[in-house]
Amino acid sequence: MTPWSHLAVRVLFAVAAWEVVARATGGRLELLPSPGRVMFELWTWRLSLAEKSAQDLLLVFAGLLIGLCLAVPLALSLDRADDQGRKPHPKSRWLLIFPWPLLALILPALVWRGGGAVRIALAALCAFVWLMRSLRDSLANTPSELWDLARSLGASPWRFEWKVRVPALLPGLFGGLRGGARAALTAVVVAGFVTGDLGLGRLAAEAVFRMNRPLGVAILLAILSLALALEAVIRVLERVTRAAAHVATR
Repeated sequence: MTPWSHLAVRVLFAVAAWEVVARATGGRLELLPSPGRVMFELWTWRLSLAEKSAQDLLLVFAGLLIGLCLAVPLALSLDRADDQGRKPHPKSRWLLIFPWPLLALILPALVWRGGGAVRIALAALCAFVWLMRSLRDSLANTPSELWDLARSLGASPWRFEWKVRVPALLPGLFGGLRGGARAALTAVVVAGFVTGDLGLGRLAAEAVFRMNRPLGVAILLAILSLALALEAVIRVLERVTRAAAHVATR
C-alpha cells in the first residue's frame, strides 16, 4: 500500500471510531458531535459554505498579490543596495517591524467599518511580512561565489537579474507564499468572526450564537479544505515556475 492509502485507512478508522463513541455516549459528549451530524450540517449549509469560502479565497488571493507586488521589488532593491556581502540588508529588519504599527491602525478600522478592503489590507500585511522574511533569507543564503562569478564574467545587468537573482529568489518566494497564505487565511477568517459580515468567520459567529457545535466542526473542515487548496495551488505554481525558469535560464 502507498503512504496515501495508509493515511486514508487511518482517517477512515478514526472517523468510524469517532462515530461509534458519539453514538455510544448518546450525544452526552457535547464537544464531540458525531460525524453523521457534521455531514448533515455540511449538506444543509453547503451553499453558504461554498459562497463564504469563495469570498475568503478572493480576499486571500488579493492580499497575497498585493503583498507579493510589494515584497519582491523591495527585497531586490535592498539586495542591490547591500555592499557588505550576502548578509541581509539592515533596512530589511525595519521592513519586518513597521507593519505591526500599521496593524494597530487596521484593527480599529476592522471593528469600526469592516468590509472587504480592510480584510485585504490585513491579508496583504500578513503576506508581506512572511514574503519579506523569506525573500531576504533566500537572497542572503545564496553562495557569494555565484554572485562574484557572474560579475567577473561581465554579465549584463539584465542577464545578471535573470540568471542569478531570479533563481536565487524562487525558494524564498514560494516558501513565503505558503506561510503568507496560511497567515492571510487565518487573518481573513478571524476578521470575519470579529465583524460578523463576510466569509466563513460570519458563519462561525452564527454557529457560536446558535450553539451549533456540528456546524462549527463543519466550518473548521471548510477552513482546513481552503488551507489545503491554497497549498496545492502554490505547489503546482511552484513546479510550473521552476520548470519554466529552468528552460529559460539554460
